[in-house]
Amino acid sequence: MGQKRLVNACRWAYNHGLYNYPAIEEILKNRQDELPLEENENDNGQKRIPAHENIRGKDYSGCCPG
Repeated sequence: MGQKRLVNACRWAYNHGLYNYPAIEEILKNRQDELPLEENENDNGQKRIPAHENIRGKDYSGCCPG
């Protein structure tokens, strides 16, 4: 395994919120470091918010029922 694969595995892990050695080891073992990284930016260069059921967006206002 070369330095390039290790760096790519670390980038892949970081991009997916994985911050431990066993996760990086699995990425290398499964050759996931060779897969393209998902883009975390939209077309305007802004960071995307990950999809999550608790994130409702700018149009949601839970304080005052209408």
